[in-house]
Amino acid sequence: MYCLKEQLLNMNQNKVKPNKILLVGFDGLRPCDITYEVMPNLARFRDASHCWENYLACFPTETYVNHPAIFSGARPNRHGVIANSFFCPAKTGKAKLFCGWDVESVMAQDAARSEGLYGVADMGEVLAQNGRKLRIYCSNSAGSTRLQHVHAARCEGHLNACIHMLEAAEPASERERILKDHAGRIPLVFPDVDAQQTMIDMFFDYELRDGVESLADVTVLWLGEPDHSSHELGLKAAETERGRSETDRQFARVLQWWKAEGRRSNVQLVTMSDHGHGVVAGYVDFAAILRNAGLNVVTDTEILKGAGTEDAEAVLVGDYAAGLWVKDNSVENLTRIARILTAAPGVGLVFSQPDPEHRDAVAGRVPGTLSEALVFSDHKRSPDLRIVGRGDNLTGRIMSGSYTVGCGNHGGLTPQEVHAHLAAAGTAFAEGARRHKAPAGHDDLAKTMLSLIGIALPASPARELEEAINDGIDEDYGVFTLRLSQGTLSMAVEQAHYAGRRYVLCAQREDGAFPAAGEPVR
Repeated sequence: MYCLKEQLLNMNQNKVKPNKILLVGFDGLRPCDITYEVMPNLARFRDASHCWENYLACFPTETYVNHPAIFSGARPNRHGVIANSFFCPAKTGKAKLFCGWDVESVMAQDAARSEGLYGVADMGEVLAQNGRKLRIYCSNSAGSTRLQHVHAARCEGHLNACIHMLEAAEPASERERILKDHAGRIPLVFPDVDAQQTMIDMFFDYELRDGVESLADVTVLWLGEPDHSSHELGLKAAETERGRSETDRQFARVLQWWKAEGRRSNVQLVTMSDHGHGVVAGYVDFAAILRNAGLNVVTDTEILKGAGTEDAEAVLVGDYAAGLWVKDNSVENLTRIARILTAAPGVGLVFSQPDPEHRDAVAGRVPGTLSEALVFSDHKRSPDLRIVGRGDNLTGRIMSGSYTVGCGNHGGLTPQEVHAHLAAAGTAFAEGARRHKAPAGHDDLAKTMLSLIGIALPASPARELEEAINDGIDEDYGVFTLRLSQGTLSMAVEQAHYAGRRYVLCAQREDGAFPAAGEPVR
């Protein structure tokens, strides 16, 4: 079998140009929305390349959880960014709340922890340690962009640039150069067409200024659409469709260059999304459920407005996949609270940390809850209880009122949220188009991309995506349903097992009726 290591050895012996990676991300893009009518260029690339039918996001299926997974090669139980926003009980002041959208919060949390924000070395650090470069352009929030390369400021020749806040680009030398040609900020609009075009313009102006030779070892173009418009306007709104179409048109510029020049120079092109989206079908107020039961709860919104947490019995962070940190976190008290939550019709799933003595059990340390170890989100920063609003693919998702009914959202474990897009092509991959059924995740992709440029990802349990590199790989996998039943309560997690790894396909509440669409649920 012709393995990747043999390929790299032959390249070095024959003095072939080394592999480089060009990663184009489409934030929040569902595989089902890549159509020839709206996104013909990406659809053609997908169908002519290696594409994964079971490419799966991490839980919670939130951006600020999945970007660290993509750019560290670790799941949340290892990288430690366990939610878009989470409570830090040991910290003081603003540091009590991690806010992934805020670059100051990201860097403050990184500085405040001896292990850093990530519990593992991220891709940028690994590349820098090996004398390689990572350059990132992203039109998400400044915090989201920084999460893709936290320590870019100390990596010479690297780049971390948020298109909407170029004044926060790192390192400083790169920021100064960019600000000579561009305004510090580009306003976010829906759809966010101008920012996507600016990003691709910058790719050609800066990254290819001297041709393919000037391209970094790994270059990332992360497009904020269709996620921006899906949240604000709805998944099928005309302007969201225009956002997808305009983003595809910008991708066509990259694809045309790659076909003409990049591919023959061993630039491997990868397209992907970080998570999917579901439709908001109704509302649930987790805080009201707990307060009506007599619990003194402070929410993340209240903390951001200046509320203290000293007298609170619990702190609630999040509005769909939410975390609850409880002052009295004894099993007895958490069991009482979990029963209150699972009795509410708008609550879908409740998780707790795994039982230290039974880490492989379906139930967590709190009776009547699923173990976070089942979905690989168990970490010392994780909440005492994790709550997910009820959801299914046909009806939608129940969450707080932060998004209008009919708009898109994600964070939970329905298949539409968990399934993401991945397609790859280039000289390092087996010739011809392939539809891979083997399950794969962000950590597998990170490990594979580094391997393609000859770097091992330290201490990673992820697998390399060999099915795209070598012909004849067995892609059969097993599917197992892990069910927790207690009285009338029934919650289930569906896992795929492949190549010694477990992947989460979906999870759902199996008992009770889904609340009527659009009706508030208390």
